[in-house]
Amino acid sequence: MKKIVLVFMILAIMLTGCSNAETSSNETINETNTSETVDISEGALDRIPFEVLMDKPSLENGKEKETTVTIVTDIEDWDYTVSSENGKISSIEANSFVYTVPKDENEREDTITIQLSDNDNGTSYEYTIPLIFSDIISE
Repeated sequence: MKKIVLVFMILAIMLTGCSNAETSSNETINETNTSETVDISEGALDRIPFEVLMDKPSLENGKEKETTVTIVTDIEDWDYTVSSENGKISSIEANSFVYTVPKDENEREDTITIQLSDNDNGTSYEYTIPLIFSDIISE
């Protein structure tokens, strides 16, 4: 039963938009030969060697102010860098980091960019997670 719930949660997280929101689901991986960077689009999520897991809905609806983002892969020799336009990145570990929403409550959007590198074949993947925070009306 726990396995079914875990699989369902992973699928729900993937379907909530943990990818580049500006691409369509019919697009495939765009590969640039000069820098060997692969932009990950919705249609290519099942063909990349990395999976990024986070509780995006809880951040966007204001239930949580921070979350741990986990990177899952079968690749043995890999690295990553992460940045955020408005929020804070902390506790960077080998396969996870903590994202905290912007302190300025007027900031309603953010983008997390993860640069993943497969050191075995030299391919880099850029994973973009757009966030839109709901307006919380205080009464």
